[in-house]
Amino acid sequence: MNGHDNVEHRRTISSPGQRAVAAALVGNVLEIYDFIAYGIFAVPISHTFSPASSEFAALILTFITFAIGFLVHPLGALVLGRYADRVGRKKALSLTLLLMAAGTVVPAPLIIVLGRLIQGFFAGSEIGGTVAMLVENAPASRKGFYGSFQQMSQGGGTLIAGLIGIALTSVFTQQQIFDGAWRLAFAFGLLIAPVGWYVRRSVDETPMFEQAQQKRQMQDV
Repeated sequence: MNGHDNVEHRRTISSPGQRAVAAALVGNVLEIYDFIAYGIFAVPISHTFSPASSEFAALILTFITFAIGFLVHPLGALVLGRYADRVGRKKALSLTLLLMAAGTVVPAPLIIVLGRLIQGFFAGSEIGGTVAMLVENAPASRKGFYGSFQQMSQGGGTLIAGLIGIALTSVFTQQQIFDGAWRLAFAFGLLIAPVGWYVRRSVDETPMFEQAQQKRQMQDV
């Protein structure tokens, strides 16, 4: 292999690697989308689920529920980061995406708190898992560039949530939003479930993790 071929090899990424990068980015977009959408529609959510007698108290309780998800972020990052080192980036990321989708389903007021806890815990590992998937699948000379996609995808998820918020409030009246049209925003967020399933079934483990696993097996022998 000549010098030119070496450069091209360092700058390209395999097709399985491209699928892994795309899946990680889409999952990251949907993860931040759900949190932002919850904030955008906090008022109708408070009217639907909060048992408080006043509108102000209901809104405060809704934002407290929103904050709960962020409080468990660090714990989720530590626990699932360790899990990713043991079983692989692919399994950790797919578990994160699937259980975050479960947290999006909020059928009752008491369960909404549990849903935010589940989402917050598993979202804590989303950033680290996405960065690992991106960097470990990236060409050797472009790891920093690929790692930057994580922040780009989070900004994209925030933008999409804002645009969907604008679209829903433009199409529906305020009363229709309060009567349940706000739920349409979270229908989009449920797409995170098939993304998680795709990661589990179709995406390969990162080459760096596979190499690390081989070294561990050799050391154990």
